[in-house]
Amino acid sequence: MYFLKKNIIWIICLFSFFSALFYNQLNLSKLPKEKIRDHTTVITQDDYSYLNPPETYLKTGKWKQDGTTTQSYFLRPPGYGAFYLIFFKLTNSPLSFLKIAQLLLFSFSVYWFFSITFSLTSNKVVALISSSIYGLSPFLIGFLSYTLSEGDTPSLVLL
Repeated sequence: MYFLKKNIIWIICLFSFFSALFYNQLNLSKLPKEKIRDHTTVITQDDYSYLNPPETYLKTGKWKQDGTTTQSYFLRPPGYGAFYLIFFKLTNSPLSFLKIAQLLLFSFSVYWFFSITFSLTSNKVVALISSSIYGLSPFLIGFLSYTLSEGDTPSLVLL
């Protein structure tokens, strides 16, 4: 019992990870196949602009979109693309690892949310309840299977 009481926030983080994974896999299973990239992530209008620059960089040595215009260099900031590039270089399944990384980052953000709430309220029960709501809210976990900065930005803000 002492272990559970002492580590309840980590149990909430773990439960948040699995509920986010379940919710996102359920979402993917309900979408038409033409809306899913490599059986892993949801295709959006923006994800090409996040994924293409790292792929172009590996082919040409230039960080830009396909194309010859000046705009092809400046369409997106390089942060999310650099995150994707790590997995693109290290694995044969970069989108799968990107999605897992986003899920893990979100799970850690539940702990960060707990820490912030506890430091503001000095009430562990309030911090646990609010971090549970944060970790289990479908509004906050819905973008974790998308290749968009929305999958990482909320967690990074909490960090």
